[in-house]
Amino acid sequence: MEFIRKRNLWKNSYFLAAPRSFLYRYADSGFKSKWTGFWYRENKFLEFFALKCQGEWLSEDRCRSLSYNGARAVHTFRFGGRDVIQTLFLTFSDQLVVRLSSEKPMDIELFPAVNIRKRSENRTSRKYLTEKRRDSFSTFNELGSLNVSFPRGSCFLEREE
Repeated sequence: MEFIRKRNLWKNSYFLAAPRSFLYRYADSGFKSKWTGFWYRENKFLEFFALKCQGEWLSEDRCRSLSYNGARAVHTFRFGGRDVIQTLFLTFSDQLVVRLSSEKPMDIELFPAVNIRKRSENRTSRKYLTEKRRDSFSTFNELGSLNVSFPRGSCFLEREE
């Protein structure tokens, strides 16, 4: 397993791949170009996602290390005397899984930058619809949908920014 320390994480990037999808991201947890993000076949679904834990961003500046083996990426973030471990992988059914773990319970905020578009496009004027359920939501347009679900027992609260 390859292990990269804090030094020059911003220079390195990685792919996670499934049969019809991939995630392209930088080792410091950043999304730095129009090609980074989550793709399914010829369409992009997610430009980036950002997470806050206990009101603090899990940002590039807080990323201490990356463990990557081609199938799984494990980012370690440090803040407030706490390590937060973010594990990412793709399932055989093309689902992106993002797991967060910490020694103590934490409040988590997710900011998904959804942009469902074709590879040849940038920003489009497509209209989006969102369906909310108790522990998940779906955002979609005519090209497809992005579904986000949370573990049982999670409390999902929508907040406009």
